Amino acid sequence: INAEYMGSVLLDYYRKKDLMDSKRSAVASKQAEYDSLELEHIVGYTGKYSNTIHYLPTNPNFYIYNIGGLVVIEDVQDKHNQKFLRGHDMHVCALAISSSSRLIASGQLGTAFARVPEAPIILWDLRSMSVLNTFKGLKGRVCLISFSPDEKFLAATGDNNTFVIWNCEDYCVVFNRVYEAPITVVHWGLMRKDLKHPSYTLITANANNLFVNSLEFDLATMQYNLKAAACQLPSSGLIRTYTCSYLDPTTNNIFVGTSGGELAIFNITNRIFKAILPVSSNGVLSVTGNGENIFIGAGDGRVRKLRGAETKWAIEAEIILEGKVSSLSLGGDKMIAGTSAGKIYQIQAQTLTATEISESHIDSINDIHFRKDRLDIFTTIDNSGIVRVWDLNEFFILTRCTSGTTTRPRGICVCIGEDNTIVSGWEDGSIRAFDITNKKFSALKWEISNGHKGPVTALYVDENVILSGGADGIVRVWARKAHTLICLLYTSDAADDLLCVDLGGRRIIKKK
Repeated sequence: INAEYMGSVLLDYYRKKDLMDSKRSAVASKQAEYDSLELEHIVGYTGKYSNTIHYLPTNPNFYIYNIGGLVVIEDVQDKHNQKFLRGHDMHVCALAISSSSRLIASGQLGTAFARVPEAPIILWDLRSMSVLNTFKGLKGRVCLISFSPDEKFLAATGDNNTFVIWNCEDYCVVFNRVYEAPITVVHWGLMRKDLKHPSYTLITANANNLFVNSLEFDLATMQYNLKAAACQLPSSGLIRTYTCSYLDPTTNNIFVGTSGGELAIFNITNRIFKAILPVSSNGVLSVTGNGENIFIGAGDGRVRKLRGAETKWAIEAEIILEGKVSSLSLGGDKMIAGTSAGKIYQIQAQTLTATEISESHIDSINDIHFRKDRLDIFTTIDNSGIVRVWDLNEFFILTRCTSGTTTRPRGICVCIGEDNTIVSGWEDGSIRAFDITNKKFSALKWEISNGHKGPVTALYVDENVILSGGADGIVRVWARKAHTLICLLYTSDAADDLLCVDLGGRRIIKKK
């Protein structure tokens, strides 16, 4: 082989390598710029998962909840005061906080980025906002998480019917078993602290049965073992699907919600069934209490307050919220509730008066737009056909808008004019406008029906014209005040994703 030729090949190779390295370095530098951006605030709540809102036990001015793959710690009094825990690659679907507020556990859906849909649980130190450990072993989805009273153990269940208990001090597995039926309730009971190695009570429910488990230290094997004992049911049988639970520590009675809208009462000490109370329709999804009162959240949107003792309880008050009440947490004289409609409410426990503290979209957001001259107001539009106008000063919604039609079309695009008019494009080909008002829902101001053959996919608005692009591949120019068609500017086979005007060059910029 010619040595001179080989030398030229190697020289060419290293020149190309240096060029590629310099390009990589430039990309890395640009990426570092992007990575330096900090998340300032986030608005939303993933309310379709149960028990995902909790007051901090030691400071009820703060609460934790989930948004997508984030865990958010927020000040109830100051919405600007938020902290974020980031470490999940899928939606967070289970949350728990320890009694001292020192530890948080968050579980996610099974990852879509690996062959096996592993659903890890991250253990966080709230003081340092850092990850202590990642527990693995569950698949498909983390369904339930619960800390022991002394936060030494963490119990969790997964979609694959696996039940695992981990030690939160050395992170080892204490118990691991796959059941034939899914476990739908996990609740730690009282513990004995007078022993060298404390013993624990753990209540679980699966396949119509409630079990009182004891977690005790075995000196022979020098490890903790779990022993299960089923509760005695009535002779006529009790076929129920249990959904949630609240334990009264003074009586050692556990109140278990059912999918049929009832509260089943069991005594843990004697392991016997005591009573069943019909309390709601469409299932009991969440329950909490303070001894004197029990509060239940139902699938029909009702939060009910029950007062009584032992097996005799009566409904004292109720309030109706928007969406299924998937989460309830009690903090002193207040409760915080999360619903499937993406809303978070603070409720006075005494009177059951509710204040909405957060609202969010529950469907895909298709467009977002700021007013040109104001950065504190923006608007969004989503797949469910709702336009929302947001105020960034206090992170609340000024007003909402809908198409007003019987069958609500998908919302595709939206923008705000200089006169505070919201102009929106819809799947049915119409362009609809609304005023920003202080009403919960703003009425339709004007409409261009069937402006396009197919969805309106892009909009631009100024004081003179409205530009609209559609899935039909046509850009139309409309008179701003008369809403009449001026001309067709462009025709193609592709939908328009973005339209804007170069005011200096008097050109239309169109992105496909």
